[in-house]
Amino acid sequence: MIIVIAKMKAKQGFEKILADGCMEMAQVVRQKEKDCLMYYPYVSMEDPSQVMIFEKYKNEKALNYHTQTLHYLDAMKNLKDILEGPVDIQKFYEEHMVITS
Repeated sequence: MIIVIAKMKAKQGFEKILADGCMEMAQVVRQKEKDCLMYYPYVSMEDPSQVMIFEKYKNEKALNYHTQTLHYLDAMKNLKDILEGPVDIQKFYEEHMVITS
């Protein structure tokens, strides 16, 4: 499985627009992308201009599909004007690890 953490910060005055847009995007993704297992946006308690989205995909193919959907491409285009800087996207493989000391 693939885990994605996307972090973004709204320009001043655009905090609610960003939060609402991320909630709408989550609904669309959960409805239309069967191989997206989780897609949850969170607003920072310390700074409401910061939003983090926690995403979980079945595999890389599912993640690649997500980044090519019309709803994703439209969202990225619309975010340009309300974000303070680029979206910070981190990708992780979910592996079952045994840690020994």
